[in-house]
Amino acid sequence: MERKHNWLKFTRDEITQVAKNYTINFDGWISVRINDDFHEYLYIGDKTKFHQVKILRHVLAPYVKDGEPRGWFKGKNDEPLRWTGISNIFYLKGEHAQEAFDYLLEALDNGQLNDEYAVQFEEDGKLVIGFCPLKKAALCC
Repeated sequence: MERKHNWLKFTRDEITQVAKNYTINFDGWISVRINDDFHEYLYIGDKTKFHQVKILRHVLAPYVKDGEPRGWFKGKNDEPLRWTGISNIFYLKGEHAQEAFDYLLEALDNGQLNDEYAVQFEEDGKLVIGFCPLKKAALCC
């Protein structure tokens, strides 16, 4: 087990040891595959201070009503995209995958924006961090 900021990193084999020492809150649990490595992360900080982070995803079946996109927007080259809440299962790949995931954990914990992996936007009057390490280029021309 390894502690990074307010996150505890462990493997599935260590789950019983983690359960003995911490209250497991599934809202603060992330399973991740980074390239070919699998890890679990448990947030052990103050959950009330969690920051709003959303993930940029491609829309497979973009719904349109009265000619207007419903719940999505057009990115670069008219690619249908949407911001969605993070799930508790991740897969990131590539040379900087671990670095991007570490940033995501920090953003959830302290709200810092790293414009290499994210953008900031307003939704319902609140600032939101949009995590988009692989699709950032799809947002603009």
